[in-house]
Amino acid sequence: MHQGDTYLVKSLELTEKIAFCQRTNVKYYTKTRDYTDIHVIGGDLAYRPDMKSAYASAQTSALVNACKVTTNWFGFYRIWRTSNQIFDRIDLSLPSYSYESQVTHKI
Repeated sequence: MHQGDTYLVKSLELTEKIAFCQRTNVKYYTKTRDYTDIHVIGGDLAYRPDMKSAYASAQTSALVNACKVTTNWFGFYRIWRTSNQIFDRIDLSLPSYSYESQVTHKI
């Protein structure tokens, strides 16, 4: 959407997940304050331990699991473009957002 342009969010429709924005020119940018939790649900072996990797000298194994990702946004910072200094902290009360995905990791 932005292609390098700056927009100011004028209002949010949380139930429809729509943000109404206006193009603007301000001397700051924003950075969200959030927390993301990844809950691993279960899984299967993705790479058998008895198989040798062409790229590794040691045997290894990996798991692939279903997971639920939940992000909570609790605010944002306003930061000056020229100095990257935080000059304001805004608190928000927004609903969390969750989705299901997959995670892979070594065992």
